[in-house]
Amino acid sequence: MANVISNYWISAPTKGDILKRGKKYEIAWEGFRPGASVRITAHFPNGRIDEIATYVTGKSYQWKVKGPAGKGAHIRVTEMENKSAFAKSSNFTIKRKVPMVAQLGTVAAATGAVLFLC
Repeated sequence: MANVISNYWISAPTKGDILKRGKKYEIAWEGFRPGASVRITAHFPNGRIDEIATYVTGKSYQWKVKGPAGKGAHIRVTEMENKSAFAKSSNFTIKRKVPMVAQLGTVAAATGAVLFLC
């Protein structure tokens, strides 16, 4: 279910989605004026805000997922000419491209190191 703020909402990503870093994912929104340009930003639990795109028209955008891995990220879409026209997605999770254990195992194998997991 989309998180509705006023007449504007984001239909993707949705609550509980798991996005893999480095993969493309559609961000989709509704309710903005036809032809309106929007700014898309990603917000992370640590306070970091990344600008994804500006002056986007239409109702969706393909995002190559970036940002820190973890739970609690969300997307904000804001109309360029009217900052009070915005929508915020529900929280979603970003996963690493390659699991950390696999990364450590590759490094250990390449260097001949012994890796102990407790």
